[in-house]
Formats: sequence, structure tokens, C-alpha cells
Amino acid sequence: MLTFRCPSDERVEAYARRVSGASSVDGPGLLDRERPIGWFRDRVGSLLGTGEGTYVLARTALERWEPLDLGWYRVRRRSATPLERGALVVSSVRVLGLWFTWACRISSVVESADSSGSRRLLVTWAPVRGHAVRGEESFGLEYDASTDEVRAEIRAVSRPARWYVWLGLPVARSMQHTFKSEVLAAWAHSTRRRGA
Repeated sequence: MLTFRCPSDERVEAYARRVSGASSVDGPGLLDRERPIGWFRDRVGSLLGTGEGTYVLARTALERWEPLDLGWYRVRRRSATPLERGALVVSSVRVLGLWFTWACRISSVVESADSSGSRRLLVTWAPVRGHAVRGEESFGLEYDASTDEVRAEIRAVSRPARWYVWLGLPVARSMQHTFKSEVLAAWAHSTRRRGA
């Protein structure tokens, strides 16, 4: 959906209803496959802090979609979008003064702990049909009990799904890199704010 202003909640709800049955184009597991020609692979991470309490705060921030509220990128319908497999995540993105609204579907949410006390959360989503890109993206969170560190990581494999994204590929790739670095910074900020 393309608009000249950030779309109203009513328009976003109508869009969500329209794409509610849509599936992703590429299916799950793309992140774990070898990268085919024409696909881009990204992996970035950062230290969010220390202590198991920080892990809990960072997990809560992600459950509420706080790291993905960047101003120019906004997860919509946040209270209606649980962090669970099958949930439809609708986002509005400002690009060159225009607002695009697209959706991704959460393909998996895996949380684990081991006997050492380390904990991990991995949330993976994929764009649904009609999105500007194809691929898969994951948001990982890990508490390492041996170092007491909490780290976040974003992994993605993607390629344009629309002719205009291919045409503006340098801008699209720049925005993807900016998105990932800003999400990590916002994740650290929202985690610290929750712990204050």
C-alpha cells in the first residue's frame, strides 16, 4: 500500500484484512540455505548489556515491538500482533517522502535455555506476497551465562521483489543496513529504559 502520508489506523487495518491470508513467497528456512545468485545476506549484532535481567527486559521490548519503532519505520497494530508463529506483522515505511505499508508473517519463534543458564530467543519472519522484497529475517537475543553478556543479532537474506526496488537497489540496500543498525540501537535503548 502506497500513501503520501503515514496511513491511518483504519487504512492499516483494512490492509491487514486484505493480506491476512497471504503467505510468504519463499517459505521458511531461507536463512539456513546457501545464498543463491542475486540474493543479499546480512548479519549484524551488538551487545545490549549484562545479566539475565537484561535478557528479560530485551525480550519484553521485542514482544512490544519497541526496537522496530524508528519513526521512519513503524510496526503497526502493535498491541494486536503477538510474538508468535503465524502472526501478521504490518509495517509502514517512509521512503523518499512516500509511505509504503507491507506485511511479514512470523514463521517461527524459538526460545531455549541450557543447563548452564544461558538463554536464547530467535524470531524469524518472511515478507508476504505483495511486499517490496523477498527473503527471510531473524531477530536473535542471547544471554550467555559464561560471560554474563546479552547480545542481539539480526540476520537476513533478501532480494528485490519489485522492479522499482531493483531500479533503486543502492537506496534499498542502504535502507536495509540503516534499518538493522537503528533497530539494534533502539533495542539497546528500550532495554536500558525498561531497566531504569
